[in-house]
Amino acid sequence: PGAVPAGPQEESIPVIIEFTTPAFVTHSETVWLDVLVLSSAWLDLSVPDDTVEGVSSGNPATFDITLQNIGNSQTEVSVEVDGDENWKFDVDPSSAGTIEPGESISIEIVANPGGNAEYGIIELDVFANGTGQIEVSTNAYLKLQVSKARESTEGLMPSWAVGLIFIVVVSVSAILIVRARRSSSLATRPDEELIPPGSALLTGSTNERRAAALETSASGEVLTGTVSEQELNEAISSSSLPSLNVEKTPEGAPPLPLSGLPEGWTMEQWVAYGNMWWEQNRP
Repeated sequence: PGAVPAGPQEESIPVIIEFTTPAFVTHSETVWLDVLVLSSAWLDLSVPDDTVEGVSSGNPATFDITLQNIGNSQTEVSVEVDGDENWKFDVDPSSAGTIEPGESISIEIVANPGGNAEYGIIELDVFANGTGQIEVSTNAYLKLQVSKARESTEGLMPSWAVGLIFIVVVSVSAILIVRARRSSSLATRPDEELIPPGSALLTGSTNERRAAALETSASGEVLTGTVSEQELNEAISSSSLPSLNVEKTPEGAPPLPLSGLPEGWTMEQWVAYGNMWWEQNRP
């Protein structure tokens, strides 16, 4: 513990030992142990914020790290940073010197991206190593994260100028397109696109051509005529169905087929046996 000085302690620690003999008799003994605390240096690194994003060469990331010795002996401390080779890391101070027990110092680490540094978060490791005449030394370790900022037009021109240039370009493009359509031979009405240039169909104004197209009067003779009543009657009579001479059967007799009495049959035979004929000749 950091609050306990190194060396022999004035107080002893009692240790109670309890054991059982083969005869199942339980005994207990108290042993007093002397305590010797070794000299030690326990280093601890801490930082309020371990991640910085949007770092550029003109705006590097700065980490304010606190290094503390929570051991019971003073120690010499050196600080090292290990990270991406395309980044530059500066440590101030790189050698913290002698740190007494319970003492803490501030260390500043600056991370600056190089020209070949990639975008995205990278990690860097911070090591605090203790040296000196101590029996137990615990080094400290801390992981930090930084990311390079994306390139933008900031600094080249103000944002309002970019918007103004965009509007001007769009306006000029629209004007050029309208002028090109007006001067092009293809800039005709949809109903005139199929008419070749110079055709007589394009003579006159638009209203005159529309009136000519809507003109429905016809020239020449118009054939008219009437149909007489006699012609109608003849047409009706010629289209009527021919009459069929169907022989009548006595009451109670089966109906005759459309062709009349079967060949060789008499009406008396049909009245008596017509049902049998239908059963044999049912369609």
